[in-house]
Amino acid sequence: MELSDLWQYEVVSHEHSMSPSDKNITMYGLCVKNTDVVAYDISTDKGFVEKYAEMFNQFQLSPIHLSEVLDDILVLNGIKKVDAFQE
Repeated sequence: MELSDLWQYEVVSHEHSMSPSDKNITMYGLCVKNTDVVAYDISTDKGFVEKYAEMFNQFQLSPIHLSEVLDDILVLNGIKKVDAFQE
């Protein structure tokens, strides 16, 4: 197995709606193939998430560090990490 095959990040998506009358919003996140690691709701911008999936694959980011790295990326891009369903 080559190092480049160890961790494979893929973009995942799902629909969010704050209430039954609201329009659905597509949220994008990342999953690591062949693991249980998934980070939902990173952004509504698919290209933004794809860029980081590609980078994480290239540099073989260990899933152990995914949460910390995503927090840093969101802060550096001025994005507040918000749980859409938190009251």
